[in-house]
Amino acid sequence: MGQHPISPQRTLLLSILSYGELTIAFSIFYLFTDSLSWKTSSAGQAIYFSAATATTLGIGDIRPADVIGRDLVIAQLAVFAVFVLLFLSTFVSRAGSEPPRA
Repeated sequence: MGQHPISPQRTLLLSILSYGELTIAFSIFYLFTDSLSWKTSSAGQAIYFSAATATTLGIGDIRPADVIGRDLVIAQLAVFAVFVLLFLSTFVSRAGSEPPRA
C-alpha cells in the first residue's frame, strides 16, 4: 500500500463520478451512431436513454433502432453490471475489515 490510507469517502465520490462518466460516454455512442428509435435524437434524449439503461429501468419510450444500438445496450449493461459488482465488493470488504469504534 501507499503512504496514505484509502479514504472511503473519496472512493465513493470517485465511484459516483465514474458512473456518471460512463453514462455520458454511452450516451455519446448512442448519439453518434444514430441508434435510438426517435426520429431526431438529441443529447438530452441520449443521456436519458443511457441513464435509464444504466439503472436497468428500461422505460421503453426510447429503444435501440438497429443492431448497433442493441449491441451498445448489451455492452452498457455488461459494463455497469461489472461496475456495480466491483463497487459493492469494495465497500462490503471495507465494512468487514474496519475495527469497531469505541
